[in-house]
Amino acid sequence: MDGPLTVRTATLDDCDDLGVITVAASFGSFIGRIPEADLDLTWSPPESASAWTRTLTELPPDDLFDVADDGTRGVIGFVWAGPSTRRAGAFGEIKGLYVLPTQQRRGVGRRLISHVARQLQERSIASLLVGCVRENPSCGFYRRLGGVEAFREPSVVDRYQTEEIFFFWPDTRVLV
Repeated sequence: MDGPLTVRTATLDDCDDLGVITVAASFGSFIGRIPEADLDLTWSPPESASAWTRTLTELPPDDLFDVADDGTRGVIGFVWAGPSTRRAGAFGEIKGLYVLPTQQRRGVGRRLISHVARQLQERSIASLLVGCVRENPSCGFYRRLGGVEAFREPSVVDRYQTEEIFFFWPDTRVLV
């Protein structure tokens, strides 16, 4: 990070940055870990930005979608979270957490998760769930933050069959 990091609510003006971050972080996570023949390497930031525009326009009212802005480059990461749609009960779920590869390991992801945990606590949601594809090195990040493996489900990355590991924090106060 070059400047002071602020976390704020995403706007439609952020969608181009969201597209760049998503493509860069996804390729950074999977190239070399998943056979390239199974990856869609034609996916572009403008395509991703268009999808984020639709997502933000149709965002459920209880969801949070926040960006990390470093004050110099602009948006360098984002988190999308809300009440869990995967499991019954009063807990939250991170639906997406992405940080530019050049900004990873600098506290951005930790800051975004802490922000989400705080926001969910204000809504009386004290537990958190996040899924991460087995091959994604971010699984280690969630483990280092104290996430406990709760369950696994089959998953697909482009044409590659794998599984998603779900990490759980029964009490998000450890993340704040």
